[in-house]
Amino acid sequence: MRTIRTGAALSALILAAATTLAPATATQTTPGLRQPPPGAHQLSGSSAVATTATATRAAIEHALGVALGRTPSSSTGSSVDLVVRASTSAAAATVSAAAHDRGLPTTSGLERLGYVSISVPGASVAAATTALEASPGVVSVTPAPLRSLYLTPNDPLFATGQSAEYAAVHGPAAWDVATGAGVTIAVLDSGFDVTHPDLAGKVSSTWDVVTSTADVGYSLADSYPGHGTAMASIAAAATNNGIGLAGAAPDAALMLVQVADANALVYADAVAAGIVYATDHGAAVISMSFGSPASAPVEQSAVAYALARGVVVVAAAGNDTGATPMYPAALPGVIAVGATLNDGSAAAPFSNYGQWVSVGAPGVDVTAALPIALDTTDGTQDGYTVISGTSPAAPIVAGEAALLVQHAATSPQSTVASTIAAATDGNAALRFAHGLVKFDAALAALPAGTALTTPPDGSTVSGDVAVAASSGAPSVRFVLMGTTIAAVAPVSGGLAAATLPTYGLSGPATIRAYGCDSGGCGAKGSEAAVTIANPSPVLTAPFPGAVISTAFTASATSPGGAVRFLVDTVTAVGLDNVAPYSVVVDTATIADGMHTVTAVQCSTDGSYCDTGHPSLGVTISVQRLRPTLSASPSSFSPNGDKRLDVTRFFYGLDQPQTVVLRIYSPAGAVVRGPLTLGVMMPAGRYSWVWDGKNNAKVLAPNGTYKAELSTSRLFNAGQPTAATVVGVVSTSVRSDRANPVVSSVTASPKTFFPVKDGYLDTAFLGAKSNEALSLVVVIVTTLKGVKIRTLSATASPAGRVGVTWDGRTSSRAAVPAGTYRYQLQAQDLAGNRTLSVLGLVVVSPKHLVAHVGTATLAPRTSVRNTYIGACSEIFYNVRKAWPQALGYYSDFLCTNGSPDDLAAASHSFTLPAAVKYGKVRVSALGGSATNDPDQAGLLYFDRSQTLTSVGTPLLAPDATYAAPMVDASTYLVGGRTLLWLVGTINVDWYDVGSFTVTWTYYVLT
Repeated sequence: MRTIRTGAALSALILAAATTLAPATATQTTPGLRQPPPGAHQLSGSSAVATTATATRAAIEHALGVALGRTPSSSTGSSVDLVVRASTSAAAATVSAAAHDRGLPTTSGLERLGYVSISVPGASVAAATTALEASPGVVSVTPAPLRSLYLTPNDPLFATGQSAEYAAVHGPAAWDVATGAGVTIAVLDSGFDVTHPDLAGKVSSTWDVVTSTADVGYSLADSYPGHGTAMASIAAAATNNGIGLAGAAPDAALMLVQVADANALVYADAVAAGIVYATDHGAAVISMSFGSPASAPVEQSAVAYALARGVVVVAAAGNDTGATPMYPAALPGVIAVGATLNDGSAAAPFSNYGQWVSVGAPGVDVTAALPIALDTTDGTQDGYTVISGTSPAAPIVAGEAALLVQHAATSPQSTVASTIAAATDGNAALRFAHGLVKFDAALAALPAGTALTTPPDGSTVSGDVAVAASSGAPSVRFVLMGTTIAAVAPVSGGLAAATLPTYGLSGPATIRAYGCDSGGCGAKGSEAAVTIANPSPVLTAPFPGAVISTAFTASATSPGGAVRFLVDTVTAVGLDNVAPYSVVVDTATIADGMHTVTAVQCSTDGSYCDTGHPSLGVTISVQRLRPTLSASPSSFSPNGDKRLDVTRFFYGLDQPQTVVLRIYSPAGAVVRGPLTLGVMMPAGRYSWVWDGKNNAKVLAPNGTYKAELSTSRLFNAGQPTAATVVGVVSTSVRSDRANPVVSSVTASPKTFFPVKDGYLDTAFLGAKSNEALSLVVVIVTTLKGVKIRTLSATASPAGRVGVTWDGRTSSRAAVPAGTYRYQLQAQDLAGNRTLSVLGLVVVSPKHLVAHVGTATLAPRTSVRNTYIGACSEIFYNVRKAWPQALGYYSDFLCTNGSPDDLAAASHSFTLPAAVKYGKVRVSALGGSATNDPDQAGLLYFDRSQTLTSVGTPLLAPDATYAAPMVDASTYLVGGRTLLWLVGTINVDWYDVGSFTVTWTYYVLT
């Protein structure tokens, strides 16, 4: 039996079915040896009634496979990396933290790109996908594509040496100019022998992105054990050591990054993490000798991350002898390398080609290092062999890039890439975008680097610092390292100039210049060490010894930038970035007593402040009165009805002081006061009543008023430091003499059934209020006015207000069936009251009675949509005994194990109208269409028309198979329609003769 293949876009699939449904297995004959029943006809397309049921073909294949116990081991028996794309880096970090909390491994280093890679058990892929897709901040969830190593093994009895391959690319001539010294090449691969004589001493660092350890040893499970060792040796093997071979960049350092998992498989998410790691840890060049046709956004984001930081990225183009783009080589900005013969005279017969392939390099019989333990096939176990493929071609070009980076370290990566492409032999017969690389020509063609000329190294600078650099790049980016301060200037006549503001900074600093073009800036820059020495601000206000009450003005002078004012050296009280620098400081949060005010110089936006060199401090005394004020009630109605006619202001004094009260209108005019409530009143609690009238003894209009209490006292009377200190506090109060407006008096429902069966047992007796209410009273009477029940509710916001009635009297007796009146009495927050018009509500004696319904359906007429693979069919007229049957025949047409192995259809039945539905079930009469024990699966859609995990396998013997009873409220679409799916996969042929739908429903009796 052929196992199914799961699709990449898994949505809401079945996952618990593997344990909740009885698994079934089957052996199959060759599909091409079967024949359809005589008289069978193909079912053409979907029925006329469309549905929006959520079920991609890949999702259905997976769901049916799990239901029948046939999910492939690669999907259930091992883990799968799900790549989550988040809306922001913060959202990615949140998802990653949640995964860690659940014990799920993640691939580190991707959060900064806005991605998270989570390893989940294969059987939980669907559940995890569904849960992740529903998580806040998640944009998409996809499995990580697999990458293959691009090696064509070729082990002759003896190696012929490297002279041809390096002669073809003019390596020796280039090595007289540059050797890659000081440059690090990161080789991303499946594993390495770090003890090999040609690698030992060349390795600067190692990292395994899957295990987050430094162990990058190779595995015998690798598709090509020793592949990583070979690629690293070609890029930068130890040279002039009297043994082995020479690397393309003889003096470059190697960063070895293991990107294969425990099963020796390389996935795109691990590749992305490796790129980020190499970029963050100093690699100038990245070399990759693997790929596949599937593009991965996370990998593209990682490449963009590296390119933006000046890293040159090189990747092999693949060995499929075709023009199909392979990834990561085909990603924007990557130097894609095809293979030529060893002497570069023609393209290698296996190499991919096309305009997406940037350049060519020797890839046939390339000498490489191999772990000695594996070097057992060429007759000489010396740790060396020859290999072929685009795999070895890539590190040759990576080595060339390292030479160029050393020669012009400040050049942008795109300049290095474009120079490599331009300096080729231009052989169009290779069918690459450019020809065979030439190391010496590239070095000669590389534009001049960038050199910082101003300021000189070791100088002292301040304020706006003039910077300048010579450069062969189109522009130069000047950076004050360790800050966000930077400037980009065009190059004119070989020079670029700009200014860098240093306000708010002091001490040793580094200014660096990077050459840039449209593709980015160089990974390295030319730099100068300087000392920043900006003068401190001079505080001009307040004056020393000032006694401050509620606020004071702080002022200072400074050469530029901004000034931040501090109280007691730690509390920032204001920032001004425009001279003259001045802020008004409120003392509300400053304790009474002596304080010191200082000022520090800052960058214009306040990001950097030189707190180590503050101004001279000024000592002040804060003496503030701190009265309190509140009003109760906060809303009142001065209309003489004895309900909340006045409001009372409560105020507290913390020390003796004179008290003055003012009441302001909504427009800000004084309507009452100023009233002196007392002169030097002792500390304590006091109150004052307002009747809502203004100074003219006339009621003020409705509205919200501000009451302000201002207090004062003389501080240090008779002394030179004497000053009047004050306190101010306010509160608001609303004067409201308007009655609430109550409208739309309606019961919901208008008829209810007060029998406790869960169906409309109560009614909400309500209305609409234009404002918030403090009290709602509802009086229920008969039509003759006899009071039945009084109900009340408190604190209702504006909108729908009312109470719930259960159809009982005040003594809890059930009322007789009939029509009743009700009326609402509404009281607003100010005590104003109003009565609504009368409303009506009907009490019914009816109650729910349960019934059971059944319906037998023809499969053909109940079809809603079909899901038929290119090799499969659905037939009708498949059995005489079942005239309306359908045959679901997976892989009916193909004999080659095609993945298009799905034959499925969704079916529907709309239940007759009822007051309420309880449970519902579908049963299917079916059986295998062959002598083999073929099976099908039946699965429900839920009410959102998403395929679920609930259903049953349909086994081989002719019989009726029942799916579980399920809640109608969860599974009925639109409240009445049941949707389910029946289908086969993996060469199963199955006939369904009829469906029976059984349901419980309720009527009012």
